[in-house]
Amino acid sequence: MIDPKSARRGLFLVFLILFLDIMGIAIIVPVLPAYLKELTGDTISEAAVDGGWLLLAYSAVWSFVASYRYDWSEGQIGLSLGIFGICGALVMGFVLPKAIPLLGEWKAGAVGLIFTGLGLAGYALSFQGWMIYAVILATCLEALADPPLRSIASAKVPPSAQGELQGALSSISSFTTILGPLMFAQIFSVFTAAQAPVTFAGAPYVLGAIFVALAIAVYILKVRPAQAPVDDGGAVKQAV
Repeated sequence: MIDPKSARRGLFLVFLILFLDIMGIAIIVPVLPAYLKELTGDTISEAAVDGGWLLLAYSAVWSFVASYRYDWSEGQIGLSLGIFGICGALVMGFVLPKAIPLLGEWKAGAVGLIFTGLGLAGYALSFQGWMIYAVILATCLEALADPPLRSIASAKVPPSAQGELQGALSSISSFTTILGPLMFAQIFSVFTAAQAPVTFAGAPYVLGAIFVALAIAVYILKVRPAQAPVDDGGAVKQAV
């Protein structure tokens, strides 16, 4: 058996590594637009393409949009990201435990997806910096989406397939995390370039809102609330 003290030390090291990793990215993302602009001599629009390639695993588009659209400093970009993270953590810690018993997993997931789409649309249409904070506060319930969706998916496969399911979910998450910055950085560059037919820095968020709208449609039409978990033989286990 694993020694409890060793297990706690291992868990602490995992959390420490994740914390340091997140802190490193939190430091890099706000200063990335100014840094790339200085290194390449390009405009913010052109530097965004380099940012998309450099941060394949992390979405850096927000820092470029905020720098271009609102002329925010590194501190202002970091503050907005911090407030977004705090709001998400508060929802996960205090709202989610009450929302699941009240609404059920399926409805909680739907609420989270809807607020995610509204948030992306709000970011796209925020033409002044203060509007961003209003959108963050108004749509923070988007943090409700992920846990119920994972729980519903987990309830639909037998225990022996849980590892495969989590691996598939992680693979999808990794793929979209790589593809997203590349795609959205290119769209941002196209719609903010000097020769752009229409200058619209919020274009990446419009595309994101469209993707989420499609996800909501699929969720409502095809996904059903989770039932009692099934065993490996396909029989439904009775809830105790």
